[in-house]
Amino acid sequence: MRRWFIILLTSVGITSIIFLNYKDPITQHAGIADLRVIPDTGDLDAAAPPSISIHAVVSVDLEAFSKLEEATERFEALRPNVKVTLTNVSADEMDAKYRRLLFAGEGPDVMLYPTAWVRHEAAEGRLLALDNYVAMERQSQWFETVRGAVRWNGYLWGVPVEWDPYVFVFPTASVQSDDPAETVDPHGDLWALLNDSEIQQAGYGAAILTDWSSMQAAAMEEAEASAPSDDSEKADTMEPEAAAEGVTEKSGETADLEAEASVAAAAVNAESEAAALLAAETHVEPEEPLAPQILLGEQGEAGKAMEAVMQGEAASAFVPLNEAILFASEHRGQMLSAAIPSAPEGAAVTLPPFLGTSFVVSPTTAHPEEAADWIQFVTDPSIVEGGTLHTEQYWPVYRSYYGFAATASSNPKDTDKEPTAPLPSVSNLFGREMWFSARSIMRLWDESPAVYGAPPAELPHFP
Repeated sequence: MRRWFIILLTSVGITSIIFLNYKDPITQHAGIADLRVIPDTGDLDAAAPPSISIHAVVSVDLEAFSKLEEATERFEALRPNVKVTLTNVSADEMDAKYRRLLFAGEGPDVMLYPTAWVRHEAAEGRLLALDNYVAMERQSQWFETVRGAVRWNGYLWGVPVEWDPYVFVFPTASVQSDDPAETVDPHGDLWALLNDSEIQQAGYGAAILTDWSSMQAAAMEEAEASAPSDDSEKADTMEPEAAAEGVTEKSGETADLEAEASVAAAAVNAESEAAALLAAETHVEPEEPLAPQILLGEQGEAGKAMEAVMQGEAASAFVPLNEAILFASEHRGQMLSAAIPSAPEGAAVTLPPFLGTSFVVSPTTAHPEEAADWIQFVTDPSIVEGGTLHTEQYWPVYRSYYGFAATASSNPKDTDKEPTAPLPSVSNLFGREMWFSARSIMRLWDESPAVYGAPPAELPHFP
C-alpha cells in the first residue's frame, strides 16, 4: 500500500512540474518574435502597392499597342517594384495635350515622339539626356543616320524605335544608259522645283528638300560673299591717275554710246512687233510647261508619283522606302532603282531624312533610371516580336536585321560603291524577307550617314 502511494505521489509531482514549466519553444530563441502576437495581414507582396510608378504615352496602332503591353508585362514580372501605365492616344492628342503638359513640367514620364521632333525639343530644354542610362554599345547598333537624329550638343535625347527613309525612285535604264544625254541624275532639277506651291505644301518630304535647298542657297551666298568681284579687283589694282583717265575717256564717249543704244532699241521693237504679228496670223499657242522632273509622294500618295515615273511623266519620285517597296511588289515587271538623298557637299542637314518615332523621357520624371530601363526593354529586338512596334510600316533601326555588322565602327565606308540600288519586289511585305530584300538600299544609308547641324527652329509639318 505504501509503495502505491509513493508511485501516485511521484506521478502527480512530475505532471505538475511539466505543466508549470511549459513554454512555446519558438520564444526560447533570441531574435525570433512570438508569432502569437503578430497580426495576420495576408500576402504582403500582393497587397503592397508598387514603390515606383511610370506613365508612358504612345500613339501606335492596336496591334503594336498589344505588343507593347505584352512586353511591359514581362518587364514588370522582372521588376515587381515598378508599375508602368500605358496610354495610347491619337497623334493630334499627343501634340495638343501631352506635349503641352510637358512644357509645364506636368507631362508623362515617357512619350513616343516623332523622331523629327527630338532635337528641336532637346534644344528647348524639354527632354532628359539619356547618356547615363543607354550604353554606347546599344547606340552603336543603330544606323548612324538614325542615331544622329536623336543626338544634339553631344548628348543622346531619345531611343529610336523604327524609321522609314526617303529615297529617290527612277527607271533603272536611266542610270544604266551609256549615253550621257539620256542618263538621269535623280537630284538634277531638285532645287529648281522647291518654289512650286504644291511641293511647298506636300508634307515632310518637302520639308526635307526645302531644308537642303536653304542650305545650298546659304552655301552659295557665302561663296559669293567670300569671292571678290572683278570690278572690285580692278578698282583695287588701278592707280589713282589711271582711274581718273578712265572716267575722262568714258565721259568723252557718252554721246556715241547713247546713239548706239537708241538704234539697238529700235531694232528690238521692230522684231517684237513682227513676232507678235506672225503669232497672231498663225494662231500659235504657247507651249505647255514641261512635267516636273521630281514628284513628291507622301505616305499613301507615293504610288501616284511612282506610277508617273513608270509612265515617263516624271524623271524620279521622292518617296518613303516602305511605299516604294509596296509599289514594286504590286508591279512585278517594274525596272526601278533607288538612290538616297544627299545634302549639298559640306552642308549639315537639319531635319532627319526619314520618318519614324523615338522614345523620350521628361526632365521632370522622378524615376529616370527605371523609365530608361523600360524603354530599352520594350525596344530590345529579342523582346518585341518582329523587332519593331509597328506592323504595317517602318523599318528596324538595328543594323543587324539587314545582315550588317553589329556596330557601325566595324563597317568601313566604301566611297567607290555605286550610289544606286535596284528596287526589290517581295512576296512578303512585312518581316525579315522584306528587310533583307532592302539590304542593298540600306547599305547606301549605312555608308553615307547624314551629318546634322543645328536643330530646326520649328517643328516640321506633317500631313
